[in-house]
Amino acid sequence: LIKRGYEPVQPPVMMKKHVMSKVAQLSTFDEDLYKVSGGKEEMYLAATSEQPLCALHAGENIEQSELPKLYAGISTCFRKELTSHGLDAAGVFRVHQFEKIEQFAVTSPH
Repeated sequence: LIKRGYEPVQPPVMMKKHVMSKVAQLSTFDEDLYKVSGGKEEMYLAATSEQPLCALHAGENIEQSELPKLYAGISTCFRKELTSHGLDAAGVFRVHQFEKIEQFAVTSPH
């Protein structure tokens, strides 16, 4: 991925609820995410590196000339996997914590 112009990034594994709500459909996936409480603010463990990578440039105005921004997200992911998605995949074991490398790009809609 580096040879293809992707910048390796190890994003944080915890996200504040107000940030997670901007990058994930909490109304749909709230039960699949791990919540961390006890501090000042409710937080979530990232289910995919796409979530913190999406938030990386939140609120920024990126010039067209700076695009695309290419990232290789290397992260530990956490999912409850309560849904039936993929349960019929023979030989696949659903786990709650796993490592993953994801390609993520910030591009122009044009």
